[in-house]
Amino acid sequence: MRAKPIVIGALLALGAIAWFVLDPGRFLTLDRLHEDQQWLIQRKDADPILFGALFFAVYVLVTGASLSARPS
Repeated sequence: MRAKPIVIGALLALGAIAWFVLDPGRFLTLDRLHEDQQWLIQRKDADPILFGALFFAVYVLVTGASLSARPS
């Protein structure tokens, strides 16, 4: 069971390194969202069922990832 904290620490370290190397923050700005707003509206109007299903799937994944694990 001692390997579990090491694996979690390694994953967190890799995530932090990837964040700084890939710099995804450049995509997560209000200006960028404003630029992509028209494209999103066109996608929604073209296929509202698919758009809604994808939104729901992303929502479930994000909220599911934020749940804390039960201690064992």
